Amino acid sequence: MLRLFSILGQQKNLFLLFYLLVSVIFLFLPDATKISFATNLFRTVFYPLRRFAVIVQYLPLVKEDNTKLKTELIELKLKIDSAEKAEKENAYLRKLLGFKEKMNMRVTYARILHHSPSKNITLLVIDKGYKDGIKTGFPVINFEGLVGKVIETDYSVSYIQTLLDPGFSVSAYIERNNILCLVRGKNQVELTELPRNADLKEGDLIITSGIGETFPTGIKIGTIPKNSIPDRVELIQEIPIKPIVTFGSLQDIFIIHTDEKKE
Repeated sequence: MLRLFSILGQQKNLFLLFYLLVSVIFLFLPDATKISFATNLFRTVFYPLRRFAVIVQYLPLVKEDNTKLKTELIELKLKIDSAEKAEKENAYLRKLLGFKEKMNMRVTYARILHHSPSKNITLLVIDKGYKDGIKTGFPVINFEGLVGKVIETDYSVSYIQTLLDPGFSVSAYIERNNILCLVRGKNQVELTELPRNADLKEGDLIITSGIGETFPTGIKIGTIPKNSIPDRVELIQEIPIKPIVTFGSLQDIFIIHTDEKKE
């Protein structure tokens, strides 16, 4: 803007010369043509110059208004984003409350503080400990299904062995036909100890059997994926399954207090 005014200032002499030239021409024109000449001169020269001067005058105001509008738009977007985030949080809290109400056992909600850095998440650290009534062996679940079990507790934190750990195992059965089996972690989650020629189908849901009293019956574990069923099932066969829980996006879990019923 300063550069623009500097250029205009440098052309001051040219404008003065133009003005003098027009004045001289106007003096020597016949009276009959002076009005027509003045009108045409105003339309073709002075009117555009006047409009240009008005535009230059109001440019700072336009720029200020644009800046103000951009600020208001940013503030409005932040308010909308904040409202949407609050709504999602409220919906999630309602989901948590509904989940806890459906359980016939006492459950404790916990946030995940840390997990093992390996590709397969085999260990979780949560923000609840024995001060919250958490004990070794308690099952751990989330909205989807089985996560693992508590293997160690401190005063305010606990350590969870997940379904993906090679040392993890749980008695289970196939929901469709009640065939008992064993689920264990290894390089992948696997079904084993199936009866010979067991009736298996793609998509079969595997759930906890309740045998052993560590895990309540009916917790979802995983499903049999496509192309994992052999032509002939042997007793010692290991069949990979797809876990129900998405371990890569775990943020919070529930610990089931198997030593007491909910009042």
